[in-house]
Amino acid sequence: MAAKILANEKVNTDASFKDYLSEIRQGLFNFRTLSLLTVAPTFMIINQGILATFLPLYLGSKFGASTAVIGIIISTRVIAGSMTAFYMGKLTNYYKEERLLTLTIIILTGSIGFIPFVPSAWFMVLPVLFIGFAMGIGFPAFQSLLIAEAPREIRAGIMSANGMTNRLGQAGGPLLGGLLYTLGGFNAVFYGAALFLIIMMIFLSCTFWKYVSE
Repeated sequence: MAAKILANEKVNTDASFKDYLSEIRQGLFNFRTLSLLTVAPTFMIINQGILATFLPLYLGSKFGASTAVIGIIISTRVIAGSMTAFYMGKLTNYYKEERLLTLTIIILTGSIGFIPFVPSAWFMVLPVLFIGFAMGIGFPAFQSLLIAEAPREIRAGIMSANGMTNRLGQAGGPLLGGLLYTLGGFNAVFYGAALFLIIMMIFLSCTFWKYVSE
């Protein structure tokens, strides 16, 4: 059955490689597509630059947390994200992906901005859990929006572009975090990340407003 369905999903292969690149370029010049391509690097900056790099250092520096405790705290993000992603199908029955993506950034902003106020290492589990829940919502919502936006004929090219921006976020996150730390220590890292997310929330809200208002 699957083979029959896939066999009917034919893509025009008569176009030249030059024509294919031209179609990808036109797809990338779509403002909504370009806006969506900023989401993956944003998430990677937060994941790699804040959570994976500076949060463990912060836990060790401020609270003297052991590597085992740090590992447990950080791992709760992955567990929470996996649990939330499992229910994404039900969430999308009630809320549009644009709303879910905006909600993700709101939760991330509040959680990261709250980190400097956490009184103990184990209490850090709370904001980390919320970050995990948000990522579990945000990644599937973003991927669904990007796939739906990309024409089938150039979907592979758009997803490749997404992979490239994803890697840029992974590489740029620790660099941005390091710059903020140099300027103002750990507080600058967390507050700077929260400010960055607020800017992204405003940008994406302006992009999605006509979709979420329907």
